[in-house]
Amino acid sequence: MTTEVATTQTKALTTPVHTSSDFESDELEIPRLSLVQDRSHAIKNGLAKEGDIIETLENKVVASMDKPLFIIPLKKTRVWLFVSTKNNRQVGLVPFAAHPTWTAYSVVTHPETGEECTLKVGYDWDVLLYSEAKAGNAFPYRLRFKGMSLQAAKKMHTVIAKSSMHGGHCYNKTFKFGVIKESDKNNNEYVKLVLLDSNDTEQACLEASAHWSNTLKSSTVVTDEGHDD
Repeated sequence: MTTEVATTQTKALTTPVHTSSDFESDELEIPRLSLVQDRSHAIKNGLAKEGDIIETLENKVVASMDKPLFIIPLKKTRVWLFVSTKNNRQVGLVPFAAHPTWTAYSVVTHPETGEECTLKVGYDWDVLLYSEAKAGNAFPYRLRFKGMSLQAAKKMHTVIAKSSMHGGHCYNKTFKFGVIKESDKNNNEYVKLVLLDSNDTEQACLEASAHWSNTLKSSTVVTDEGHDD
């Protein structure tokens, strides 16, 4: 059974961040939100079960098949994913903007390992957890949409685009995602994200959302290999 929904990756912040400790911004990284598939290390290590979403800073379960995920989107980065033709696992990534003429589903050679890979598109979203923003302790996470979860991302993009027509920012909307299990055309089962609902972001969350949105827009993304768990 193959992993289709990737775990998110970390990135360094290169602009000042207001924290309670005297850390320089380049000493901080954004933790991931990881959707746990049946082959995930989180299951092997007893941290979560299939369909859970965990944050990788404290390895806490923040959502599951029975508990929806509520996020406030801040910044989108489109990426090329290197997916091994041998086992269909993600083995790397590069920013989409670095190779805009590449074609999805082309077979290429991984530039470092020499492994044969298929190119696929993914979306990395830096987000806030709604519960943390409301509680006044918001910190960004990175959530990646790929494979069977891409449709959920595209629906979110459509809502954001419609809202932006009236001068809104992406963080003006709060999104509710569910996790379901589904089979692909080869009868392989995966868990994936589905968009359930969206609402205007509460006023109490907007200050933190605007702060982190501005911070992330002026930060530099650190490219990493982005392996599956």
